[in-house]
Amino acid sequence: MAQPKKHEWQRLQTPDGARELHRMLDVLLALDRTVVELSMRLYKIPRRHQVAMREQNRQLHAAFRARLPRS
Repeated sequence: MAQPKKHEWQRLQTPDGARELHRMLDVLLALDRTVVELSMRLYKIPRRHQVAMREQNRQLHAAFRARLPRS
């Protein structure tokens, strides 16, 4: 994997870069939710378990966001 150039890292350190980082995180978390939903349907998970899986997924995303550095 190629290393990002120095100016790209500096851009991520600025408030605008942090905003871009949070937007990218939102996209990745949305993709994760989509994968979870598709896999529940693919494996025919019962509805009572789907509710629990969605809640666990929400908790995981909330914990992940809480661990991000504030900018």
